[in-house]
Amino acid sequence: MKSSYLGAMMLVLLLLQGCLSMGDPSTQILGKWQASVGGFPIVVEYSALSVKIGDNDAVAYQLTEDQLSFANGGQQVRTVSFPNRNEMILADPLTGSTHTYKRLL
Repeated sequence: MKSSYLGAMMLVLLLLQGCLSMGDPSTQILGKWQASVGGFPIVVEYSALSVKIGDNDAVAYQLTEDQLSFANGGQQVRTVSFPNRNEMILADPLTGSTHTYKRLL
């Protein structure tokens, strides 16, 4: 009886931990992502403080809840969402355009 109770508690704790990590965009965004923009593949890499697009220099970004802005982007803001661990969607509220990124493992 004790082992089944401990097993159930471990499962609940693992599920809670997974939900907590999936809920924090600042953690989810980290890593390399690939998308197609204008028919061309691009790779972007997010670190804790900056984003690097292809071979270009890294640019500072700020992520506040689901609002992503860039240091050199003026007032450009993107809404970021994560349908799952390996997919990120950036939406431009001004134009209504979206880009889907897949995590590179």
